[in-house]
Amino acid sequence: MQETISALAHRLPSHPIDLLIFAAFLILTLLVGMSCGKQTKTLQEYALGGKDFSTPILVVTMVATYSSGSGFIIGVENTYTGALYYVLASVFGIPLSLWLSGRLATRMGEFMNHLSVAEAIGSMYGRTARIITACSSILAKMGYVAVQFKALAKMLEVLFQLDGTVATSVAAGIVILYSASGGVRAVAFTDVFQFLTFGIAIPVLAIVIWGNMKDPSQAVATLANSPTFDLTQVVGGHPEFMAALSLFMYFVVPQIYVPSVFQRIAMAKDPRQAGRMLTYGSGTFLLMKIMIAWIGFLLLADKPGMQKEEIIPYLINHHAYVGLKGLLGAGIMALAMSTADSSLNAISVMFANDIVKPLSGKEEGSILVARLFSIVMGLFALSLALYSKDLLKLLLFSGSFYMPIFAVPMIMAVLGFRTSKRVALASMAAGFATAMLWSFCFNNKNSIPPSMLANLLVLLGAHYLLGEPKGWKKVDPNSPLGREQAASREAWQSRIAAIKSFR
Repeated sequence: MQETISALAHRLPSHPIDLLIFAAFLILTLLVGMSCGKQTKTLQEYALGGKDFSTPILVVTMVATYSSGSGFIIGVENTYTGALYYVLASVFGIPLSLWLSGRLATRMGEFMNHLSVAEAIGSMYGRTARIITACSSILAKMGYVAVQFKALAKMLEVLFQLDGTVATSVAAGIVILYSASGGVRAVAFTDVFQFLTFGIAIPVLAIVIWGNMKDPSQAVATLANSPTFDLTQVVGGHPEFMAALSLFMYFVVPQIYVPSVFQRIAMAKDPRQAGRMLTYGSGTFLLMKIMIAWIGFLLLADKPGMQKEEIIPYLINHHAYVGLKGLLGAGIMALAMSTADSSLNAISVMFANDIVKPLSGKEEGSILVARLFSIVMGLFALSLALYSKDLLKLLLFSGSFYMPIFAVPMIMAVLGFRTSKRVALASMAAGFATAMLWSFCFNNKNSIPPSMLANLLVLLGAHYLLGEPKGWKKVDPNSPLGREQAASREAWQSRIAAIKSFR
């Protein structure tokens, strides 16, 4: 693969204008990040930024966090090679997950003052559960940051003929620097700048590819004639569809347990603002996913039959003109940086707040510890990225460290289910053991759906078999959530009555 990329990249030398655009983006990102985080003095400010963000800022930082550089590459490549299988799983699964997360966020008032999801878990199930959640999150997000750095290395080599190791190290160093020094406020405002960058670059690229096609009707013909876009052939019991269904189940799980998403929810002023952020963000992210899938589909119509490793080099060398190549490089960089910085900030907060603080017995976590850990983990993720090959496998592998462990207890807690510490720890152990066993027995197939099911079965089964107290918690009708639910029921009843009267 490296030989193919290097050979294709050699055909088109980098133009000074492209390098200038790319360098300007990096410099502006660093300036914005460093200037926005100057007033960060405490760990709470480092984690939540003062909780004074407007809804549009939260929406943008939410979308930027999820619009990753790896997501662009995986989206284009897998739409091209897997067509409808990947589109159904990813393009619709993740936005639906964010929408569902928005519904759950309105119920998270009791968790809004926690700095991390690990602290929220610990408030219910104790110090051991808190530390386990923090450790598994750090392992997972370290892999996710590595995925973003890997995407950078792949794109920079094709775009600018730059040595992947050196160029990615420079870009990763900028992310680590402003994320470690400025905290979440620096992350949020660089996300705005990065969102604007890739929000322009991706649609422009799609329009250029469409315009470059000799006969745009090729796209319609591909859609009509390709068996991979025929629902009657796609849906069924064959392995490809079952794999896509498994991937959809992975993507569609509400994301309130994800460290960076929980952090965005906690950054909101109240649960209603958090719900609006995720609802609006799901629609915006859906448009972004459709645009990325459309690029992969246009490439399939333009030049079918390419190998997976040839897709991105072909995209760059045949459709990126002078100027557009620099903009695309900045856009991919923005996608990767906006995801990596959020993950680094979230795990550094968890290390200081949920591992060092409980073990040391101190009342407050240290912002210095968080900053140092952000630097160390960023460098470790960079080294991991330079030795991995398959982005999707690395993404699924990193997810297997925390989704099976604490996603189910957290989601169930938000829904109103509580149990004892021993049952919660048993369910976490069951989820992790199932994930490891499944991966070993089925050659690293997606272990997340079965492991989360095992977690849920143990959580509910052990709770009722052991006769544990608590269980499902009723919502106080006089609480903000109770009043909101009552208002929602009344609104739905009014709509149903209106429909019946219209009929």
